[in-house]
Amino acid sequence: KKCQIIIAFSCALLAAFSGSQFRNNNNHQQQTSSLKKREKKNVQPLDVKGVFWIHIQKTGTSLFNTIYLHFCPKIVHDNPGIVNSTEPLMDETLLRDYPPKEFCNVTIYNLPRVGFHHPYRQNQQRNVYYFTMLRDPMERLQSAYSFRQDGGFPHLSRLKDASISFDTYVNEKHIPECQLKMVLGHKCYADVDPSLLNVTLAVERIQQPIFYFGITDSWNKSICLFHHMFGGTVRPFELKNNRKTKRMDIGGSNSSYIFAETYFYQRALEIFNDRVQEAGC
Repeated sequence: KKCQIIIAFSCALLAAFSGSQFRNNNNHQQQTSSLKKREKKNVQPLDVKGVFWIHIQKTGTSLFNTIYLHFCPKIVHDNPGIVNSTEPLMDETLLRDYPPKEFCNVTIYNLPRVGFHHPYRQNQQRNVYYFTMLRDPMERLQSAYSFRQDGGFPHLSRLKDASISFDTYVNEKHIPECQLKMVLGHKCYADVDPSLLNVTLAVERIQQPIFYFGITDSWNKSICLFHHMFGGTVRPFELKNNRKTKRMDIGGSNSSYIFAETYFYQRALEIFNDRVQEAGC
């Protein structure tokens, strides 16, 4: 029987989350026109002074394009054609070609490597907002397993073996719980004591008004929610999939792993669905 990674929770914590249910997401391939219609709800945009991008591996890098062009409006003002570019927009290119000090109205944190997978870090400055994307834990793990670079082995596997199974990869101690770890302030692939993976704290954190998150599998709704909160309108480039997920056949691998992150993501989905419903997305 294939082994599973099971994170132990107290009975109270399990009870708190056992009643939660995933809500069905509508097809994320909605047309731009319908999104624009929904986002016209009269809401005063939030006053953002700082942007902290929590770029979680394999969840939705392209959100940064929306964030950066929104809070750095001089880019589009000086280069209106950029929003209709046929070339994919990339975070590193945007930061290089349009430096924040010259083009942005807000402070961009973690320069110069804004997208270098920085975990949550508390900031005492007022009106600093956090942005991230979340993804179904098993989908994210399968994407990471399929992402092969140097040596052809799965993403950041310490076994350095391109032939390992998905089950073996998932059972490497540092591989699971990436999203939960990063929201709690740990690096994605750090070795973190399971007792420190506080789901309740992570949920409280993403519920804060200063924390925006989207859901990868509900991309269009996530973009609609962004503009509902921060103003502006949906533009075609925001709905492009600039980095299509890689997917390898995992064969007969066990797909029923239970993680602390499983419960965290379940609650995140409920919060997200409540927010998009309120926003009319």
